[in-house]
Amino acid sequence: MKVLLILTDTTGQCHRALEYLKEVSEKFGADREVFVVLEDIYKLEKASVSLGVPLPPDTLPQTKEKVLKKVKHIWEHVEGGDIDVSVIAGDLREEVKAFLNGREDIGLVLWGCSPTANVCRVIDDIEVPSLIIK
Repeated sequence: MKVLLILTDTTGQCHRALEYLKEVSEKFGADREVFVVLEDIYKLEKASVSLGVPLPPDTLPQTKEKVLKKVKHIWEHVEGGDIDVSVIAGDLREEVKAFLNGREDIGLVLWGCSPTANVCRVIDDIEVPSLIIK
């Protein structure tokens, strides 16, 4: 079994969510993985193109790299080791469903984000037990 932590940003709740991931995975003897969906940068990129003012071309790759480094840095302080982290910019609902498609190894999804209506709809769509960490 694997416990998956889904982050929608790396502010406030990120550290607490990674600590909780460690605790839960240890209690269940489960592997762990982190999936970060940068929906805000995705929407910003789409809006900027629509408005005719595109973002600098390196904005998305730099943002992904920064988030990856931050999550791994926090995890190093929480656990002292390395963790699998995937970072993608896209629509939360579409990206989570695509990421979980065919992933029978995921037994629990932890959500390190605010329980917005959008997050709740995504949780309703997936068939994996979920827990929001706030």
